[in-house]
Formats: sequence, structure tokens, C-alpha cells
Amino acid sequence: MPNPTWPSTLPAPLADTTAAFDAVDNAVRSNTEAGVNKVRRRFTAVATPFTCTVKLTQTQYATLMAFYTTTLLDVLPFDWLDFRTGAVATYRFIKRPAGSYVAGSIDRWLVTLPLELLP
Repeated sequence: MPNPTWPSTLPAPLADTTAAFDAVDNAVRSNTEAGVNKVRRRFTAVATPFTCTVKLTQTQYATLMAFYTTTLLDVLPFDWLDFRTGAVATYRFIKRPAGSYVAGSIDRWLVTLPLELLP
């Protein structure tokens, strides 16, 4: 069964410093009594944390929350773009999206998306 896709009515992340892929350390280092330390991979595949912000209207915010709670059931993966390459990628929410109303605006929300890019 294919993954759900990011709703087409929702915008791409803001192109600012809030969009970031975090570095993930996948190495385990072991000290030895003599010589060079041993190093090995911890896992064969690693999810990469990705945080971004989107600017939404109230209707778009409702669409996002319906997608999160109803379509993804809070935990399922979904397909969207890898913004570094433009290729389709699979993501999963790390936690519920957090939105804040933009003061002085009409019908605008800034919503932070805590995601992880799946291998």
C-alpha cells in the first residue's frame, strides 16, 4: 500500500533558516588499550531529522491537522519532496505540528513541522 502524500493544498516550507536537516551520528567508537580506536556503524539506515516552518491560513491549518490525525493516524509515514534534491522522499512526524497565530495579520499561522526523513 503506497504512503499518503503531502496535501497539494498546503505550501512548501518557508525558504529561511527554519528549514534544516540535522546531522545524525551513526558511529559507535570504542576505546582500545593500545592502538587506534575501533569504529563501527550503529545502524544500517538512519532517519534524518528535518524541521521546517510553513505559513498557513486557518483553512490550510485545519487541512494539515486533519492530514496528521485522520490520514496519518499521528504516526504513519507520508511522501513529500526532499528539498535538497527535488526527489520524492518519505517523512514521518516526530511530534504533533505546533502552530502560532501571527499577530497583526488576518488568518495567518506559522506552523513548525518536526519531521524525520526516512531512509
